[in-house]
Amino acid sequence: MNQVFVGGTFFHIYVSILRTVFREDKKSKSLFINNNYTPGIDRVVPALRESGFFDDVALIDFGPVSKAVREKLNLFHRMFGREKIMMGFLEKNSDILKYRDFISQSDINLFHHKGLSSGYFILKFPKNFFRMLEDGSRNYFSEISPMKHFRRKYLLNTFVGEGLDDCVKEIHVQHPERLPAPTRHKGVKLELKQMQQNLSRDENQRILNVFMNNQSVDLKGDKKLLLITQTLSEDRYTTEEYKIDLYRKIIEDHAAGYKLYIKPHPRETTDYRKKLDCDFTEIPRSFPMEMFDLMKNITFDRGITISCNPIFNIDCVRDKIMLGKEIVKERLAGKVMYQ
Repeated sequence: MNQVFVGGTFFHIYVSILRTVFREDKKSKSLFINNNYTPGIDRVVPALRESGFFDDVALIDFGPVSKAVREKLNLFHRMFGREKIMMGFLEKNSDILKYRDFISQSDINLFHHKGLSSGYFILKFPKNFFRMLEDGSRNYFSEISPMKHFRRKYLLNTFVGEGLDDCVKEIHVQHPERLPAPTRHKGVKLELKQMQQNLSRDENQRILNVFMNNQSVDLKGDKKLLLITQTLSEDRYTTEEYKIDLYRKIIEDHAAGYKLYIKPHPRETTDYRKKLDCDFTEIPRSFPMEMFDLMKNITFDRGITISCNPIFNIDCVRDKIMLGKEIVKERLAGKVMYQ
């Protein structure tokens, strides 16, 4: 069966590539639809097309469509028929219908658990086989109450989300036992590390070429510390100034004697080279952390983050430290940040 992947982060692209490489039907065709969720992700599209992992790569920008329609909706349409209005607007203002015939004859693989970029496909192609794929910590908690589920499914007759829709048959994650109770029966083990280990040398290099975009990073030397930053200010959890001050303190307390590497979150807008007055090497934002394990003989002696769960998905970091968002809250409250 042909496969359609709909994603909008560098990690989504990475998982989609692995799923395509190790698909059972080698004669099947594949389409990756980039929903442009992550700023700058469109820059890897040319390299992704050139890599040959997918038969076609499409860029469908769902965000502006959702925003434009929401601004025009009255209260009645916000409550009833919003999705159908958005779907019609999307079809008039994008190339999505160009791929309709292929999509209708394919399995559809979704990452996002809510929003137009998932709802469109579930409402448009309800008879297709759907599976959800790993999207990080979002997979393991639910924002949809039983009442909201009932209202969306039976009263509004619309997209539910979070894998609760009947057409979503499987949810492939690394920890299916941790899925919320209503969807746990759909859980399937995603063998991410096994797929990584089984890549050929050529496949390995082709994947690196997609994300590195001709950039190189010097990862040689002893005593390396990897600092993984997050969208604390972009998501309005803290101010930009506070976030920078927080990371300065983390570097001061943990990086002495280490060669420092910083991996910014792909959605971050912070220019750490201008904000931090210390020596460090920046890992490209388009580089999914799980791909570190593709770079043979690369190790970090220590990795530190506030609450980025993917740090536990990589084997190349020996000593893993997660400070937890409680640290941020404590410091905001004027309490001691570290023991």
